[in-house]
Amino acid sequence: MYQVWDVLRKVSQGNKDTCIWREERMSSPIGRYKKIYLARPVNVQEGGVVTAISCFLLEKKKVDAVVAVRRSKGLEGKVVIATTPEDVVKASGSRWSLIPYMKTLRDTLTEGNIGRAAVIGLPCQMSFLRQMKEFPLLEADFGEKIELLIGLFCIGTFAQEIFKSYITSRYGIKTADVEQITISGDNLVVKDASAKVLAEIPISEALKYLQTGCLLCSDYTSVSADISAGMMPEQPDATIIITRTDKGEDVMREAIDSGVISVDPAPAGVVEYVEKQALEKIRRAEKYMSQLL
Repeated sequence: MYQVWDVLRKVSQGNKDTCIWREERMSSPIGRYKKIYLARPVNVQEGGVVTAISCFLLEKKKVDAVVAVRRSKGLEGKVVIATTPEDVVKASGSRWSLIPYMKTLRDTLTEGNIGRAAVIGLPCQMSFLRQMKEFPLLEADFGEKIELLIGLFCIGTFAQEIFKSYITSRYGIKTADVEQITISGDNLVVKDASAKVLAEIPISEALKYLQTGCLLCSDYTSVSADISAGMMPEQPDATIIITRTDKGEDVMREAIDSGVISVDPAPAGVVEYVEKQALEKIRRAEKYMSQLL
């Protein structure tokens, strides 16, 4: 207990330890890592590299299930426990709304017959699950069943009802027609099922509709994951993969050697792009945090 209060005391005083932490975070905004790749799926017809890796893990029986989120309708989604590659493919794609993720994950892993799971999630979820794995405190903790953490790049998730009202009133979009939202430059590109662009929304305009907690989050690249994954507008056919742990690097090497994915070392421009995005999220979090203090 003393250690917890000691940390809180140091942070509240804004002493040099806190300043050192901030300097390290700003100088290495994407966190510690092994390697950074530009990766592409080889055989998967739907989904991208994360889908390919997830299918590989199930096919090689390295995990019993992959936990992900699948679109249900419009901007809404639901947590799925994929036990076959077909289930994984159905869950591919981006989700921009908050899902009751942890409860479903806990209930499934504590009550089901799943011994080893790969979990795909956002930076906040990766941080929580990593702490659970490293510092189990409760009998209800299920960290020992998590085999691999795959974290996604994230600028934040939207407060669903407010954001739905906003895009309907501002852009005339029926949320049931929304199939995909991607980032292109400084815009969110909203598409329907036929890939028709319904709207291009400036990110600066959309930020006000993010969850409050997301505005305070400084983690863009899921620094607590074994493998982090994200996209870059200039490389639409590739996924940026960051391996952070020996386990994450081993999985990548095995997937490459098995012909599931192909990779190239990430060029300097890709790394600079990710670092820029990560720094922007850190600064955004500091801005909103200062407004609360």
